[in-house]
Amino acid sequence: MKKVLAGHQSVINKVTFSPDGNILASGSWDNIIKLWDKDGKLLKTFQHSYPKNKTESYANYDEVPVLRGVLDITFSPDGKMLASASEDGTIKIWQLDGKLISTISGPNNKIRSTSFSPDSQMIASASSDNTIKVWKNNGELVSVLTGHSGAVNRVKFSPDGQMIISASNDGSIRFWPLSSNSIFTLGADNAKINSISFSPNNQIIASASTDRTIKLWNRNGTLLNTLIGHSDSVNEVVFSPNNQIIASASTDLTIKLWNRNGTLLNTLIGHSDSVNEVVNS
Repeated sequence: MKKVLAGHQSVINKVTFSPDGNILASGSWDNIIKLWDKDGKLLKTFQHSYPKNKTESYANYDEVPVLRGVLDITFSPDGKMLASASEDGTIKIWQLDGKLISTISGPNNKIRSTSFSPDSQMIASASSDNTIKVWKNNGELVSVLTGHSGAVNRVKFSPDGQMIISASNDGSIRFWPLSSNSIFTLGADNAKINSISFSPNNQIIASASTDRTIKLWNRNGTLLNTLIGHSDSVNEVVFSPNNQIIASASTDLTIKLWNRNGTLLNTLIGHSDSVNEVVNS
């Protein structure tokens, strides 16, 4: 059954479910984060940052400063925290009641993606300064990972916490093992990589790119399969919890469901603009 949740004043850049599947969080260019229950009831609304005059509000998207939009949100694996990342160059970590725990001030570049470590103690960030940074939850910088030559669009901790992977506008995916310096890089035909996702069993990585394809890789960087069917840039890709289904979202206004052999199972339509995000629960 289709359900439409309305309330944001502008483009929604990110939606994500809590680890228990009971809460859906959404983040938008309107600088607002909203939490919904699984039935679509609005639970909480809070803002990533405010105008210089804090008595103002963002009732109208036209009032939102250009460098303020929420680009990414993610729940901690323990389900107790939510991180939001913004074009204002900060990451904010929240309790689910909306109380701000900490603000991590990165470079003066937009933060495009965040990922909690499996133990919820650290968070990795990807930004337009071509770097990945790893932080403690209190804002202490642990390390800076360099090597990309373009803005980093997505960063993910592996489910076992042994590595970080990143995807960039430079057309590469980089694997960063945390226990060694044996970094390796995958190329992707010079297409910008918009998204990457680990399978729940930790064995396969999916990448989505502007070349309209989804590629499946193993942890050693071997290309396993290429899924072809979208007619425009693929913006997001995720695995189902049972590892069997892959969902992809595209600028072509569709969501497609695939099996791991590359067979297209279904195409979901109904959006009237680019589909930026798809999540499992």
